[in-house]
Amino acid sequence: MARTRAPRTHAEVVAVAEEFAASVKPGAAERDRAGAVPRAEVAEFDSLGLPAVTVPIDDGGDGLGPRTLAEVIRIVAAADPALAQTPQGHYLAVDILRLLGTPLQRARILPAVVDGARIGPVLAERGGHHAQDLKTRLIRDGARWRLDGTKYYCTGAITSQWLAVSALDPDDRLVLAFVERDAPGVTIDEDWAAMGQRSTVSGTTTLDGVAVDGDLVLPYWSAFEKPQLLGARAQLVHTAIEAGIAEGALADAAEFVRTRSRPFFEAVRYGGATAASDDPARPAAIRPARHPDARGNPALALGRRRTRRHRPRRRRPRRGRARLDSGRAGQSVRQ
Repeated sequence: MARTRAPRTHAEVVAVAEEFAASVKPGAAERDRAGAVPRAEVAEFDSLGLPAVTVPIDDGGDGLGPRTLAEVIRIVAAADPALAQTPQGHYLAVDILRLLGTPLQRARILPAVVDGARIGPVLAERGGHHAQDLKTRLIRDGARWRLDGTKYYCTGAITSQWLAVSALDPDDRLVLAFVERDAPGVTIDEDWAAMGQRSTVSGTTTLDGVAVDGDLVLPYWSAFEKPQLLGARAQLVHTAIEAGIAEGALADAAEFVRTRSRPFFEAVRYGGATAASDDPARPAAIRPARHPDARGNPALALGRRRTRRHRPRRRRPRRGRARLDSGRAGQSVRQ
């Protein structure tokens, strides 16, 4: 494909992520409380080309690896965890296309990603014995295919342009079908009501006779018949989100201590602290404790006098008794 821009370096992408994080951090708490769809913030994320970070250079992307991806997600998660969680499934879908996609499939989907599109994961279902025990079916409908089923926990799907839908084909094999977000028969509800990350809007997706182009169906089952890093890379993104959450929580706690907390009076009086964030255990503060000057501190002087007054006296053994005991000890040794 003809490139529209030069691929960016790790440092350039990280700088973009840092600028984006700084712009979305002020409203993060309110967005989480409201649980509304953060359409403007997600649109900005997409327009900055961050979904294309891992798209291969030959497909028009930046062609960067897991190190850059983890750093981008960590930076965004420190500012707003929900915005970092939203594209998690997108990067998995890009990895699947890189691993299993035909040239035609890559040419249909990845250029759109480079232009700012994002892929929403439509994978999880309730019930079943395991994650691949699905009720959603890909059914032959003449020359085309159609999808029928219900999916849950579809993080990022409501604001995406493409959907990656897992289903079982007529031979009960796991496949991944790519359909447009606005395709007839696709309904995505805003019924996500979790305790945290409310603004991911990870709602229910209903697929009612959704037409599927057979050229956009990947043999997902084949990925699990050979060594690959799909799961590891997906978990790396989760880990980066958690690391960013921890970093953001620590920064918020430190800011609270600096601006809204008072120091203990001992830290002020004896440690020279002026704020709760000051460290009273610095060498200048602990020096008096190492070398107490009772004469210069009445409280220390009184404490030393009381310590001397109540110090128990050690009894010395009588000289004669000590000699007698020494002689007995010598006799016992000689015997």
